[in-house]
Amino acid sequence: MTRNPFVVNEEFLKIKADSSMKDDFHLLALEKFWIKTLPVNSTLASLALRILKLNGEIVLMSIAT
Repeated sequence: MTRNPFVVNEEFLKIKADSSMKDDFHLLALEKFWIKTLPVNSTLASLALRILKLNGEIVLMSIAT
């Protein structure tokens, strides 16, 4: 699937400029922050959640071996 980098960058800038999102980023667990952000910044949040899921799977595989 091809992604438009300008959409992701625009969504990132919205988060950076929003003080309540900055507070949430510091107060919430990373996964909970991106889930909360999903309705507002769907492209960036879904990408972040996929990366977090992949990282969790890699950790589980390394523990299992």
